[in-house]
Amino acid sequence: MRSFARILGYGKRTDHVAQLLGVRALEARGKAPAGLVRFGLGPDQLAFAYALQDELMAKLITPSNRLVGWKIGFSTIEGRKPLGISEPAYGPLFSGGNVNGPVKTSSFANLLVEQEVVLVLRKDIDRSMSAAELEDAIGAVHLGFELPSKRFKGAPGAPDGPTAGDMIADCLAAHSFKLGPELPKTAATSTTLDLTITRDGAPLAVGSTGKLDDGQGGQGALQALRWLVEKLVARRARRGEGDTPVLRSGDIVYTGAVPGPLLFQHNGQSQASFVTQTSPSAKATLDVIVG
Repeated sequence: MRSFARILGYGKRTDHVAQLLGVRALEARGKAPAGLVRFGLGPDQLAFAYALQDELMAKLITPSNRLVGWKIGFSTIEGRKPLGISEPAYGPLFSGGNVNGPVKTSSFANLLVEQEVVLVLRKDIDRSMSAAELEDAIGAVHLGFELPSKRFKGAPGAPDGPTAGDMIADCLAAHSFKLGPELPKTAATSTTLDLTITRDGAPLAVGSTGKLDDGQGGQGALQALRWLVEKLVARRARRGEGDTPVLRSGDIVYTGAVPGPLLFQHNGQSQASFVTQTSPSAKATLDVIVG
């Protein structure tokens, strides 16, 4: 017979997943919710948070909403500091989130805009690999936008805001993404590549791939990928999935936002245009419609 503590834990898990599914159902109907109250999963509960993420993924994956890759979050020291964690985190990306045209704010609880370096794999990966092996497994490097949905009230790490565990349970706020132009493959190993983001021509922020780190001193998009592969191999073992690939040819990996997520602010205009670029020849555009 299960202990009361285990029954209670199962009840919390069921309730948390139900809440996360409920917010997504409202988003799909274009009815942005006011926001979830934090679960309060502390740094010592990350294993439980990833178990919640697995359960949520199992309910979100369908033949028309396939797993197509992963995102890395909390990928800078500055981003992790208020959350009290020492390494990044990961969450899934689904085919239903792939957008080519404008996005509407009403389909998000709160729209976040992130500029990132994106890796596209050309080989299956079924084990931990050296940096050189992983570099060979990359088929292309792109500039891109990742568009999370801020579903919890409050700022991450704030007393009234979500913890790292809360956000892990919510698949790191995964919602939509847009793949931009291809970059030189050297962008995967660069720690000096600057990304600039503007809104309607006005500068918002500048970030550098040198800010991406794996929590152990490794910097840049390639080291972020190496960290992710190690974590996915451990996830596979935890789930008893044998030696199946943890990443497949064609999968995408969003390596982390630099300088960090930008909360979309309504300014009275009916639409906005975001541009992220590394140079005049590498530029990605995102149009946002308010409403």
